[in-house]
Amino acid sequence: MCFVFAAGLLACGNSQIVKAKDGYLFRVKYSKGQVVKFDTFNSVVSKGNPAAGMTVKVSMTLSVLSVAKGVATVRLTMGAGTLANSTKQMTAPQSVTVQLDSKDSSAVGGPKFPNHPVQVGSTWTAVRPVNMGGEVKRLDAVYKFAGIKTVNGKQLAVVTYSLTGAANGSGTMMLLSTDASLYSNETLISVPGMDIAKLRIEMKRRP
Repeated sequence: MCFVFAAGLLACGNSQIVKAKDGYLFRVKYSKGQVVKFDTFNSVVSKGNPAAGMTVKVSMTLSVLSVAKGVATVRLTMGAGTLANSTKQMTAPQSVTVQLDSKDSSAVGGPKFPNHPVQVGSTWTAVRPVNMGGEVKRLDAVYKFAGIKTVNGKQLAVVTYSLTGAANGSGTMMLLSTDASLYSNETLISVPGMDIAKLRIEMKRRP
């Protein structure tokens, strides 16, 4: 099983979070040949569920194949999902190619960036389709820019969010302020209609 689909990647690229007159402007600029890698950990946290406590680890790699007129063609590769601390394979590897522009990373699980600068404490909304079992459903997100903090010597922008529709939940992601790329992300969600009621999805960028 693999549950990585929710709010995963806000951005990855040689962009910046620019402080403007009316707040901070979030944009992405991708570079051909760029590669960003993550480890994701997908855990069942529902009490009383037979699978509670089980964690599946999946590697994720974003490779920028080309960039033309501000639009990047990116290959998203998911490694085989394995049980944590085990080599038992739970899901098969898969790969998909998507196109991303400077304001929309929803094709790889992130939000659509607002057109305008955002102030600390302000929010924006995004809507995107998600494919669940061959059926396209709607996922609504509300994002809040919580501010800038320093962690392990890195200056990070903190964005919290809530999700409704295809999944319900909330989470927090941190982005490198130098280039707006994802540093970490943690989501707690429930998926209507799934027998596994509540999931925790953690994403950690590799050095």
